[in-house]
Amino acid sequence: IGPEAFLNTGVKKFVVPASLCEIGEGLFGESALEEIVFHDNVTYIGDAAFAGCEDLKSVELPNKLLYLGDYAFKNCKLIESVTIPSRVRSIGASTFEGCSALADVKLHDAIDEIGANAFRDCVNLYNIALHDYEGCGINRSSFENTGFYNNADNWSDGMLILQGYLLASNVAVSSDVVSVPSGVHTICK
Repeated sequence: IGPEAFLNTGVKKFVVPASLCEIGEGLFGESALEEIVFHDNVTYIGDAAFAGCEDLKSVELPNKLLYLGDYAFKNCKLIESVTIPSRVRSIGASTFEGCSALADVKLHDAIDEIGANAFRDCVNLYNIALHDYEGCGINRSSFENTGFYNNADNWSDGMLILQGYLLASNVAVSSDVVSVPSGVHTICK
């Protein structure tokens, strides 16, 4: 199925056939899609494949998924939870940005990268569980304007730290010395 095949359509439900392994770029972008049923053979979800599907209520990603594109589910405002399959190594830029109902994200310990704005504006995402290892590249904007980011209790001395990752700082650099708390192993770019 080619890119943008169902862009801006009234399709409400799509069952992915077993023969389809790739979901193309923008396939259902800005459509009325409410439900997607993935077959486990899907290994690729392209950029913006479901971006702007504001009525999409839930997503159960297939276990064999390898690639989750940039903007794949951007502004899918009704999705409440997502589990990232163990074969996915990178969450692209803005993949879940603007998913305002998203409150539960399950990440596995082999994630290598969380892209810029990946979960930005997920205002109901208060708890983020990263596995305790130092190999993940997290962009400093990955969790901007989430419930976690906006909770003043998560900020200490002007710094937002998530399990050893310094995500943000509003420290005014007016002296020659800025102290980074112990336990920080990565300053996000």
